[in-house]
Amino acid sequence: MIKVGIAGSGGISYAHANAYLALKERAKVVAVSDVELGRAEALAKYLGGAKVYSDYKDMVESEDIDAVDICLPHHIHKEAILYSIEREKHVICEKPLTTSLSDAEEIEAKVKESKVVFLPAHTNIFVPSTQEAKRIIAMGTIGKVLTLRTTDCFRGNVTGWRTKKELMGGGELIDTGYHPTYLMLYLANSEPTEVFAYLERFVQRMEGEDTALVLIKFKDNSIGLIHSSWAYDTPYGHQYFSVSGEYGELFGGGNKIGLKMHGWQEVKKELAWKDGFLGEIEHFINVIEKKEKPIQTVSDSLKVMRVIAAAYKSAEEGKPIRL
Repeated sequence: MIKVGIAGSGGISYAHANAYLALKERAKVVAVSDVELGRAEALAKYLGGAKVYSDYKDMVESEDIDAVDICLPHHIHKEAILYSIEREKHVICEKPLTTSLSDAEEIEAKVKESKVVFLPAHTNIFVPSTQEAKRIIAMGTIGKVLTLRTTDCFRGNVTGWRTKKELMGGGELIDTGYHPTYLMLYLANSEPTEVFAYLERFVQRMEGEDTALVLIKFKDNSIGLIHSSWAYDTPYGHQYFSVSGEYGELFGGGNKIGLKMHGWQEVKKELAWKDGFLGEIEHFINVIEKKEKPIQTVSDSLKVMRVIAAAYKSAEEGKPIRL
């Protein structure tokens, strides 16, 4: 039984809590923390009982826990990750890894020096369509990958700390835009070499951008387009991907996937549903207990941070940025 402490009791913590409840024979949340005690108490009640703390550091020090699940605002991620691994706790951390590239590099170094498991919560890696797409691409079904597109767009209402660049590490791109970025890098068969970005604030009252379009050139000459926004919805749902290869195109999102080979009719398939949060936390437990090879590591998070940092620099300077 893996004993877990959840640091941060905001909205995203409930998606993690649901996963632990579904995996109750293997993991138990024994403590939760939040600077607003009422939120921590509400999460503890939702979980069926857990000790409540106003400071995650007190929780890590006081509780007999094996792992810390970090659901804190972006600007606290680095401190919470390092504090936890220094005390030999396994860590799963919500996106983004942190708010700056230099901090991300420091985190990677510290994680690699430690003996603990660190898993970035790259939720969309674990949904059925992503895993099926990865398998189909690896089989060579669509041939050489030519272009990739990943999308995550919805119109929200940005409030609180997310309106502040300093606390976010930027704007929408480093938040929701983090999802299509790690998804792009996971599905690509090559390493990113160059980034060009347009960022804009269209409708949200925030210091950072609410919309990002990011082009990535890969070493094998394939090209990726990341499209993310909090300014509007997109017609096919808010999260989806497509990969064009020399023999056809692969597309999907959630538990749906389609394949259109050149000269053949389009084939669509609905896969057995599995929640991405459940998938990532089940994988986290397997890496700890069964020594399963992690699908994503701190180094994968660092690659995402490098692309996002380059996108911000590109938008600022108005030119492509070499990685």
